[in-house]
Amino acid sequence: GQQRLLLIARAIVKQPTLLILDEPYQGLDFLGRRLVKNTLELIARENLSQLLYVSHYQEDSLESIKNDLEFVFD
Repeated sequence: GQQRLLLIARAIVKQPTLLILDEPYQGLDFLGRRLVKNTLELIARENLSQLLYVSHYQEDSLESIKNDLEFVFD
């Protein structure tokens, strides 16, 4: 989980115009998930970067994200 946290921090610290996140909580423990989620909520709320956020779990969605696409397969 530590390596994953480091990679996410490295991407965030550069304050990119577009931040692409694919399953950002994968491999993180509870505290790591909480830290990343709170940081991403701040980035989204303050409009610091545009987020392209991919998750397969509804509970991982960010409240601050205004637009989302949901793909449902029959």
